Amino acid sequence: YEGRSRMPRDLPIGNQSGAADAASLLVNYRCSGSFGEIYYPQVGLENQTGGTEWKLGVFVEGRGFAWLDDASLASSRSMNYVPNQMVARMKVTVASLQVEVSWEAFVDSALTVLVKDICVKDISPVVDSQLNIRLFLFTTPCLGAREGGNTASYDPEFKGMLVYNRDRFMLLSGRSGGSEDDEMGVSGYTVKWRFSCPWQEKSDMVRPMCESGILDNDGTRHGSVQTAVALDCKYVEESKEFRCSLVMFFARSEAELHQVVDKSLLYGGLRGMRARTELHWDLWLNQKLAIHDASGLGREISHVYNRSLMVLRTHSDNGGAFLAAIDWDVHREQKETYSYCWMRDAGYACEVMSRNQCPEMSEALFGFAKNVLAKQQRNGNARPYFLQKYCSDGTPGSSWMSRIDGPSGKARLPIQQDESASLLIAVARHHRLHPKYDLARTSMIIDVVFPVADWICDWRLPSGLPRPSHDLWE
Repeated sequence: YEGRSRMPRDLPIGNQSGAADAASLLVNYRCSGSFGEIYYPQVGLENQTGGTEWKLGVFVEGRGFAWLDDASLASSRSMNYVPNQMVARMKVTVASLQVEVSWEAFVDSALTVLVKDICVKDISPVVDSQLNIRLFLFTTPCLGAREGGNTASYDPEFKGMLVYNRDRFMLLSGRSGGSEDDEMGVSGYTVKWRFSCPWQEKSDMVRPMCESGILDNDGTRHGSVQTAVALDCKYVEESKEFRCSLVMFFARSEAELHQVVDKSLLYGGLRGMRARTELHWDLWLNQKLAIHDASGLGREISHVYNRSLMVLRTHSDNGGAFLAAIDWDVHREQKETYSYCWMRDAGYACEVMSRNQCPEMSEALFGFAKNVLAKQQRNGNARPYFLQKYCSDGTPGSSWMSRIDGPSGKARLPIQQDESASLLIAVARHHRLHPKYDLARTSMIIDVVFPVADWICDWRLPSGLPRPSHDLWE
C-alpha cells in the first residue's frame, strides 16, 4: 500500500459540490482496491453495498483469472490519489496472468456517476494484441441499505444491469475501448440469488462464473441478489494497452436515471465528465490557502495538504453534516458505524476548514445545525441543545447515553454539553475570519447562537453548576 504511513487507510472519492439540495455520491475504496462503501444520496446514511465488498476481476484467455483484491497481490499493488485531484488510482501486477492492471476512478462533480477507466498491459515477453481480456465486476447490491427487496435485471435499453429497491436505482454499465466512439454497454451479465433456495441449489454461483470467464446472461432475480457484469477490453494501438471503462449511475427513480444517463452523454461523455471534474477540483483548490506558494514548502507537502482538504470534503454531506468516519469496519462486529455527525467534532473540523479558506463548508454545517434545532421543537417548546450525534439527514443518531440517573432514578438529559458549546466556539471563530451581515448569517445567529448560548447559561443549579446531564464533555 503506497505511502502507508502517510495515506488514509481507504481512498474516498465523491461529488460534493456544495449545493444543499444536490444528491451526494461517495465511493470509498479499500486499500485492496475493492469497493468498501457507496453512500447515496447522502454521505454516511445508506451504504448501498450493505458492508459487502464489491470487487473487480480480470480474465485472460489461455492464462486464467484473478481477483484484483486478492491478498496474494498485496505486495504488487499500489494505490494513491492523482496529485491534486479527486481521482483514485491503482496499479497491480498479476504475475500469474502476465498482465499489469491499472485504473483511475472518479465521481463526476455534478452527476451521481462513478467512472472507472481501466487499462490492462500485457507484460509477457511477446505482447499479443489479439489477447482476449475481460474485466468482471461482482456486486452484492443492498440498495437503500436493505438486503432484501432488491430487483436486478438486465435492461436492453440501457445495455446494462439495472438494480432497484423502492426509490433507489443503480445502473451498471461500461464501454469497451478508450474512445468516445466506442459503444456503451456490457459484454455479459448474470444475476443470482445470494442464498440457496428451492429454485437455486447453490448459494455462491456468480463468483465461480466470473472465474470461468463466461457469464450465462441470466437476466432477472429479486430479493437478496448477487450480480456480475463483464466488459471486453479493446486493444489500443497508440498506448499498446487493452482498455475499457466501468460506469455506475445512481438515481432515485427510473425517470431520474434516464436523465442522469442522458446528461452524462450531453456533457461530453466519459472524457467530458473527467475534464469537467478535474476543472471543478482545480478551481476549488485554487480558492483555498495557497500553501504551495509558501517559501520552503515542497511539492509533496502541497499534495498532502490538498489531499487532506479533499478527503475532508468527502466527509461533508451536501446537506452540511460533517461525518466522523465513513468506513464500516466496526459494523462487522458491532452492527454500528461512526458515520454520524458529532457537533463537537464537526465544530473542530469546520473551524479548520474556515481557517483554510473553506467557509462554505462551515456555513453548510451551521445551516445543518439550524435545521436540527428546528426539528427538535416539541409542542412549541424549543430544545436548543444538541444530542450526542446525528445522521446526515438531521435525524438523531444512535446513542449510549442514558436518560435516567441509575442511583437516583431521576431523569437526565442524554447529552454532553460540549456538543453544544464547541459549535458556538466554531461559529464565533468563523464569524471573526469571514464576517458577514447578510440574511443567512443573521438568521443563523438568531436561530442557533442565541438560543443555544441562552440554554447553556440557564441550565444551571442555584449554585451555578450545570444541571444533571450524561456528562459535560467527552
